Amino acid sequence: MPKNWRAMLELPGANSLKHFRHLLESRPWWKLNPDVNNVVAIAGRGAFATNDYAVTAFAEDGSFALSYLPTPRALTVDLGRFSGRKVIASWFNPRTGETTRIGEFAGKKQHRFDPPAAGDWVLVLDDAAKHYPAPGQRAK
Repeated sequence: MPKNWRAMLELPGANSLKHFRHLLESRPWWKLNPDVNNVVAIAGRGAFATNDYAVTAFAEDGSFALSYLPTPRALTVDLGRFSGRKVIASWFNPRTGETTRIGEFAGKKQHRFDPPAAGDWVLVLDDAAKHYPAPGQRAK
């Protein structure tokens, strides 16, 4: 280990990993599968195999999805893939761990989501009937 390893734990990248951990722990992450066929995130992913590619993982039971956008762009999602009739959408800021709820959407159509500001973002989409806690928060 380098001598300054303790200081390195406070760097922005290390802190963002803490926020990602909290995000994953707020959902049943073991249900996630990569959206390799782009059936959930259908447009706006970017160029494959680049550092600017938006990746999506979708729960095998259709209860939630997480899409990481390394840079701001519109991402179009097929809400018809979700298990419930309504989907709750939120933006999760991996730099701060803060969540902004976007709203509730009918679950049987496509919807375009635009990040609220510059930087990387995670789009969190949940089946409203599952009553998940806010992204990054522990269930009470």
